[in-house]
Amino acid sequence: MSAREKGKRYERKLVEFLKERGWKSRRVPASVIDVIATKGDRIAAFEVKYRKNKVKSVQVKRLFEWLDLFDAYKKKEAVLAIYVDRWIFMRVDEVKDYVVKESNWVP
Repeated sequence: MSAREKGKRYERKLVEFLKERGWKSRRVPASVIDVIATKGDRIAAFEVKYRKNKVKSVQVKRLFEWLDLFDAYKKKEAVLAIYVDRWIFMRVDEVKDYVVKESNWVP
């Protein structure tokens, strides 16, 4: 399975994971972000990885650019989602390069 196919697979897994927790979520195919989800007054844009690897600042910047389009939501959250035997989520508050080590975001 190619890296691209693995990426799509885990993006779909994240969508289902979020739906099970009450989020409306969709994979954004052929886009610069992987998944977008809403719940109440929250909107979250996700960069999804299937293993721990470095997330580049340009990928994080794109999350914030997308979130800027949605003024109706009070809580805008840029989130890195890494799958390594379980989901690890990291909320991002600024643009820089990241390596996700632990969760600090709760769906």
